[in-house]
Amino acid sequence: MIEIRRLEIELKNFKLKTEDISLTNGEKVLLAARNNIGKSIFLLGLTGLVRTKVRDIYLDNKHCKENQWQQHTGGYHDQTSLVPFLTPSERFRMTGEIKGMPNEFIHKEVSKYSEYLYFPKNTTKFINELSLGTQKKVGLIASLL
Repeated sequence: MIEIRRLEIELKNFKLKTEDISLTNGEKVLLAARNNIGKSIFLLGLTGLVRTKVRDIYLDNKHCKENQWQQHTGGYHDQTSLVPFLTPSERFRMTGEIKGMPNEFIHKEVSKYSEYLYFPKNTTKFINELSLGTQKKVGLIASLL
């Protein structure tokens, strides 16, 4: 279980404050709201990509001071979070290695998601050479790993 007990971000005139968000193992979440409400800033603060005023995140009731929770979660913000000079398979392998997954598991999961998303297998193109839609599929598959 991941719990966000408090998350506070202040950027110039923008302030965001959340309390008591809990996600159970295996739960998938879609974050949807109107434009300019702070969805992107929330995700950037949650992942540690912007400085936060307060950031109390717990993984299985243990406080995560050093982003350990990122080993147990996945997220995809947009194609700018992809490494453009890697091929998709290199990106998937990198994601799996960061999370400590065996190569066989990575290959099996990528194959499963690729089939579901009609992702071209064994492409040798770099991520920045792919269409925008295919780049999004790379990010989505990596986050599902």
